[in-house]
Parts: sequence; structure tokens; C-alpha cells
Amino acid sequence: APTQPAPAQPKTRLASLDAPAPASNAAAHVQLASQPSEAAAETSANVLEQRYGALFNGVRPAVMKADLNGRGVRYRVVIPAASLSNAQQLCSAIKAKGGDCFAYNG
Repeated sequence: APTQPAPAQPKTRLASLDAPAPASNAAAHVQLASQPSEAAAETSANVLEQRYGALFNGVRPAVMKADLNGRGVRYRVVIPAASLSNAQQLCSAIKAKGGDCFAYNG
């Protein structure tokens, strides 16, 4: 039997208009790191939050599992953003502080 899609969850309106959605369904992301294990990604997330957390507007880095189609699995450390423009601005600020990242849609 065909499976039915899960019903859409209501979105909670946050105080800031630029507040991102949860990492899994944000409009855009800033990728800060990619690690071979979830534990290594969590460690990276903690280090990056300590180093650049003032730029994250209270958003904690998330770890997202990425299956690389036969090339293994990576665990990406990302910050969700409300738009690609917001993600690009955050990434530029991180780079200005000596960090490395890239912004992407979805």
C-alpha cells in the first residue's frame, strides 16, 4: 500500500523575523564542518559554538547525517538560516573571524 506523507507540523512563530526553522527544514544552512562520525561532529559543534557562538544569535549548531551515495556517511555541522542571504551573511562574518564555511539552500 502506498504510504501517506506525514501531516505538516504547525510552525511556531519566534520573536525574530529572521529566526531560522529547525535545522532539518530550514530554508538555508551554513555548513561549518563535516566529520566521519557523529561524536566527532558533536565535538566540532561544541568547539565552533565556543569560537563563533556570538555570531549565531542564540542558535546552536546542529549535526545532520549525510549519506554520500556509496561514498560513506558524513556528519555535517550546520547552522540553520531563514534564507540563503542570511546564511551568506553569517558565513561572511565567520570567515572575517578566521573561520571556514559555506552557505547553501535547503
